[in-house]
Amino acid sequence: MLPFNDPTVEIRVLRFEEVPVDDSTPLRCSLQNVSLDDRGPRPDIDCFGREVDGRDATIEGTPAETVVHDVPTQNSGCRFAWGDFQTLSYTWGQETSSSETIFINGKESRIPHGLAIALRALACQPETQLGMHYWVDSLCINQNDTLEKNQQVKRMGDIYRKARAVIVWLGPQESGDERAIAKMRQLCQVTPKTSQHPPSQYVYPDAWDELYAFMRKTYWSRTWIIQELAMNHNATLFLCGTIKLTRRMVLMAAVYCQQISRRFKDDLPVVADDDSPELQVWALSSRMHRLVSVSTGSPRRRTLDKLLNLIRRADATDMRDKVYGILGLLDDTVAARIVPDYELSVRQVYVNFAMTLIDTSKRLETIIFGGLSQDDTWPTWVPDWRVQFNRDHVRYLKQARACGDNMIASLEFKGEEQLLLTCSGDNVDTLTRVGATPNRPINKPNEIPRVDRYKERSAIALWRTLLLDDIYKRDEYMEDEPPLLEVPWVEPPDPSDASSPSSTKSEWDQVLRSSNYRDFHEFRQANYDFPIGERNLEDFFPHSVPQARLFGSRRQLVRATLSIKNRTLAVTTSGYLCLVPDAAQEGDILVILAGCRCPMILRPRGSFYAVVGECYAHGLMEGEFYKSGQNCKQRDEFTLC
Repeated sequence: MLPFNDPTVEIRVLRFEEVPVDDSTPLRCSLQNVSLDDRGPRPDIDCFGREVDGRDATIEGTPAETVVHDVPTQNSGCRFAWGDFQTLSYTWGQETSSSETIFINGKESRIPHGLAIALRALACQPETQLGMHYWVDSLCINQNDTLEKNQQVKRMGDIYRKARAVIVWLGPQESGDERAIAKMRQLCQVTPKTSQHPPSQYVYPDAWDELYAFMRKTYWSRTWIIQELAMNHNATLFLCGTIKLTRRMVLMAAVYCQQISRRFKDDLPVVADDDSPELQVWALSSRMHRLVSVSTGSPRRRTLDKLLNLIRRADATDMRDKVYGILGLLDDTVAARIVPDYELSVRQVYVNFAMTLIDTSKRLETIIFGGLSQDDTWPTWVPDWRVQFNRDHVRYLKQARACGDNMIASLEFKGEEQLLLTCSGDNVDTLTRVGATPNRPINKPNEIPRVDRYKERSAIALWRTLLLDDIYKRDEYMEDEPPLLEVPWVEPPDPSDASSPSSTKSEWDQVLRSSNYRDFHEFRQANYDFPIGERNLEDFFPHSVPQARLFGSRRQLVRATLSIKNRTLAVTTSGYLCLVPDAAQEGDILVILAGCRCPMILRPRGSFYAVVGECYAHGLMEGEFYKSGQNCKQRDEFTLC
């Protein structure tokens, strides 16, 4: 490859010299260095407009807007003096022995078989015949030149932004893809373009197995596609073998699957890896929806939250790409301070990323995604994006305001490699009782005095704690009889008992047979005598099935099951009822840090503190600690390790 004269504006682009006759004919391409500043003499005339701009309506089978284009010829104008280019978004996958020979600038080169199939699909596109160029990262960046790789990775956001469009290669067509895509096309045809919600009469699990398989394609789990899809929304083309899809078709499929999962709940016709298809389908469809809808135009905070959620659940061959792969989507003040360097360790890349997010925002919400790790060398305040975060509703907790008006963090990075973070806050209390978890039986310490902090409102405190206070406004009126506390304390029916079809069973019987109830009841049984004021946990629930209808109990049971996953109950010395990470233990402290919206659990380690995780503490979530005047003492200082 020829080196760049000016790597700040130059890229390499790929052009097909000929269309292969069949799969046995080697691909013949050329690579050339071009400048993105080299504008064409007539950029107002787009010779590719007919093939690119009009393809969405053609693919969806919907009426196209009237767009006048010049007759496309290779002599028509282009945006750049050298032509135009589209980018390829695809799955690199693992290196395998399966490869194929292609010719680049007349020289033989071996590329993975999967990439060769994708290139053949590009070669057959109509715009290719008009001279369209393509940018393919694995071919257009010298992967053996670390300096060039660092420079080009930093520029990838700009490259995708300036591309004519993005072509997504989902892989070869698989069984069921044609039926799934036909359903997507139907949804686009029956739904007005001003809406994302198909008419209710079309929301029925048609082609359900095929859509479920489509959502599980490897492509949707990649890290790099987050930026690749977000930076360019212009005429995105999805290729599944020879079948073409639009961005709107994929978006409609995601919305449709979400609507189905809400409407059919436990009756979803999906054979999932676990017995909670509703949650699994919701997670898959939500991810696909975010991927095709996230853009650089979203508000900064919301975009960052979406990005962090997406990269945590994404796969990457090189784990440093969990950060480098979203640089083009980050706020300029953040992106400017992160320089791709593949010589750094994964830990140092993540430490630098956490420091930058914290220092530029003067906020500490990022540490919520940290916590105790099996790797003792990993700072507990630095999120490890290699592993999935195992607790739900964190986004809701980040809407709290436990720190009151102290929204700006006072902080300093210290120590070798700056692995220590010193910040200010208030040591509120100490955990004196921590509940059971699936891996830890209930720990019954020496009898401790019960503190009835909430008195007659203990039931309300428990209700809101088990839901992380994720209460819908329409549920507020239910405080006198919280629906979740109507869920009976009875043994779940035998799953093998199919004496009557579910459609003939009572609403409560259906609830008791659900996986949500089994998980919730297992949690309650493990913590049956957990102290809440003067009562035990078991005392708050009826021991027989209520005669009344469910009202909000089923809905709240689902949310409670999400809330308690990998969390447990805890009480503090002064009686605060909390829902804490299941790694918490007696002696940990409950703190409120300046610049962090929700309380945190820290563990003393000599003169330092380890981050255990975020916490819901009833009566502290909206700045009550500061309104009560309890913070008249000097602010505490914590050095997080």
